[in-house]
Amino acid sequence: ERRRNQLGLPKVIPPDIDEVKKLLEATKLAEKIKKEE
Repeated sequence: ERRRNQLGLPKVIPPDIDEVKKLLEATKLAEKIKKEE
């Protein structure tokens, strides 16, 4: 439960694996962009 809250996902809806992967990839890209700036 705590992990889901950290990811900002709703508790009621179980996170879709594909959605989680997209979120993780988007987060990694955002972090890369921030580091490059």
